[in-house]
Amino acid sequence: MTVPSSFTDLSTTPGSNSPAGGDAVFPDLDDFIRFLGAALASIKANTATNGWVSPYFAKSGDAFTGPVGSYAYTTVSSQAFTATPTFNAALSNVFEFSAVMTANVTSCTISNPHAGQTISIRVKQNGTGNFTFAAPSGAKILGSIGLTASAASILTLTYSSMDSRWEGSWTPLPA
Repeated sequence: MTVPSSFTDLSTTPGSNSPAGGDAVFPDLDDFIRFLGAALASIKANTATNGWVSPYFAKSGDAFTGPVGSYAYTTVSSQAFTATPTFNAALSNVFEFSAVMTANVTSCTISNPHAGQTISIRVKQNGTGNFTFAAPSGAKILGSIGLTASAASILTLTYSSMDSRWEGSWTPLPA
């Protein structure tokens, strides 16, 4: 019987983990208990791997979402600016470029939508401004991106499974 030393040594099937029902646990019982304590601490701290997550979070794709204390939280998914971004809705509900816009966004793709999911995409004009942002194919969007130099805009979208499309609106923010 081997004492586990990492999450990769564990199975989600209880009977596949050691010690087995008939195994003698001595003299390794202390090591088993210490590993379980470390595993629980890792899960609570969300530093676990291989799908083990905190009981305070729900796992959605590769992102942790859910209640944290008294509020909901989603990690921001940031990517370099590109004129043809793809945002993976399975990874986050909040997206932004890591830098200001330097050109028009000519096409935008949002992959892996979930019925009723709401996402936000934040973009910011550079010091010149006047760059446009093409909506995802088939999306129904009210308003348009703000064109003011150095100002940000937020595109908020909800996925309609009935119509199989993203629906939402732009909120231009002051510079």
